Amino acid sequence: MSAVARADEGPARAAAYAPFRPRRGRVVAWAVAVAALVLFGVMAALFPFVGYDGWTAWDSIGLAAVGVLVALVMARFARISAVPSPDGVLVRNVLVTRRLAWGEVERVRFGSGDAWLWLELHDGDEVAVMAVQRSDGEHARRDASRLVTLLEVSRGRRPGR
Repeated sequence: MSAVARADEGPARAAAYAPFRPRRGRVVAWAVAVAALVLFGVMAALFPFVGYDGWTAWDSIGLAAVGVLVALVMARFARISAVPSPDGVLVRNVLVTRRLAWGEVERVRFGSGDAWLWLELHDGDEVAVMAVQRSDGEHARRDASRLVTLLEVSRGRRPGR
């Protein structure tokens, strides 16, 4: 029986509705964010002392600001997620966050050529779920299966039948 097949199973249900998050992409994004802060911060602090003619405090502030901007963009990549609930799923991608009711979702697609999972909606629209990324291998396949199971359960079907 699936983890979401029985609503009275507390821990199993919590696991079934756990948020989807990328693994490799998240680690890389946080690493780049930290590296940008350190690199640009060190450069901003050291450049005035290494003899660049005409370097001002504003140049250092600007350089540090670039590091902060890169870190903020990478933090947004690191916070990509999809949070399922009995009512639907909240998809948080890089630029757009969208809440979808299960009734809006026609099917889940995770084809071999797709970089991430897609939700095909009844109105013909498609929503990328960047939280499930092909680069995560077996973990991504398990997440895709779990999302399909949640969709089936929302329709009153027993998973795998």
